[in-house]
Order: sequence, then C-alpha cells, then structure tokens
Amino acid sequence: MQIHFPPILYISIPLLVALLILKSFMPKLLGHRGESIVRSRLSELDKTKYIVLNDLLIPNAKSKSGTSQIDHVVVSQYGVFVIETKNYSGQIRGKEADAQWTQVNYRRKDRLSNPLRQNYGHTQAIKELLGESLSSKVVPIVAFTGNAELMVDVKPGTHLIYTRNLVTTIRQYNQVVLSAEEAKQIIKKLRAVHIADRVQRQIHTKNIKSALSNERETARNGICPKCGGKIVQRNGKYGPFKSCSNFPKCRYKPGA
Repeated sequence: MQIHFPPILYISIPLLVALLILKSFMPKLLGHRGESIVRSRLSELDKTKYIVLNDLLIPNAKSKSGTSQIDHVVVSQYGVFVIETKNYSGQIRGKEADAQWTQVNYRRKDRLSNPLRQNYGHTQAIKELLGESLSSKVVPIVAFTGNAELMVDVKPGTHLIYTRNLVTTIRQYNQVVLSAEEAKQIIKKLRAVHIADRVQRQIHTKNIKSALSNERETARNGICPKCGGKIVQRNGKYGPFKSCSNFPKCRYKPGA
C-alpha cells in the first residue's frame, strides 16, 4: 500500500530547512548590515582629514584567538577612533562594568556580551601596536543602530552611542593631537599588520567560536570561566538570574 502525503508537506519541509539555514546566518547578516550602515556614516567625514580602515584583523597576543577583528578604525590628526558596531533591536539593559547585558524584545530576553568590554580589548590591541607615547590618542566608540533602545548605565565620557551620532561624536574631537607624519605612520603600521589572508581569517573565526564554546561549557558545569568562582542563582529587578558568586568583584553572568 502506497502512502500519499499531502502536497503541503513537500512544500513545508524545504521551507523549514530554508528557515533554519537563514536563522543560523541571521546574526552574521545583521552584523554586516550594521557595519554597512556605519561605513556609510563614516563616508561623510572629510577624506582629506580622516582615513577610514574597515574590518581590520590584527595580531593580539592577549586575545584568546591571538587576533582582534575591529569593525572600523578612523585615523586623523584629532585622534585614532576604534569603533565597534552593533545591530540589535529591542531594549539593551545593563551596566558599564557588567560582563553581559540583556536584550529585551517584548517578553523574550537574551544575553549579549558587553560590547564596551569587547571594544576595550580592541583598543588595547591598537595601543599595544602604536606604543605608549601614542596610546592616549586612541578613542573607543561603540555604536548601535537605531533599532535598539539603549538603557545602559555608563560613566560620563563613555562613547556608547547610536550610529546617527557617530560622525558628530568624532568631530567633537577638534584639537590636533597628532602630527601629519604621526597619523601617516599609524595608517602605514595598521595596514602593514592587517591580516587579509582568507585562511587566517577563518582560523580567527574558528578560535573565537571555540573559546566561546569552552566558556559556555565551563559555566554549564557551575564554574565561572572568568575567575573560577561558583555560578549561583540570584533574584533581581527583572526576575531570577545566574551569576558568579564573587559578585560584585566578578560580574560574569552565563548566557541564557
């Protein structure tokens, strides 16, 4: 006896597979869209005064992957701006010192790594490369697209902004702090160490995923991957959550 399946099943199965594939690529697609928005914003800067370097991959001995991938670096005589781009929707809640923030979309809550910390690592890699004499000229900026509502407590002077304010934020630095020759040498140095090789960039991505997987596995075993403390259950303003027992010295919170 031959069983005949309804035609809709033959349609729905490929559609389901396509949706699952799309879901797996969605974070990457959103990230690329956010970076594209920022590239467009940065193109408004005077090209005779500002040089924009996009998608830099540079060595970083202090990173778990051995490298740092930086969305955008803007070099000018007014400073070196290290920019991390985020394209999230919903409310973004947290504090500057938290290891992770909360993304709230209606009733759904997700955890995301604190991009200020992420960009701090990028900034330190740039400072290490440029040397101590130029490290004070480096300015970190984290820019969110307008799809997000930022509800994060940060100190005055911390550049956690929307992409629409990016150019204005950069232009507010209007005092010359680098000579034309220093700015030229910085650009030359960044281009010289930039890793463009496709295989090496794939290794960077693989190392990042491996480090994240190890961190999550450690947390699932009830151990804080940051300091070795215990993961404990707590009650907060927005309901129960898990965090390190060494809070507030360690502010790690495992992802949802």
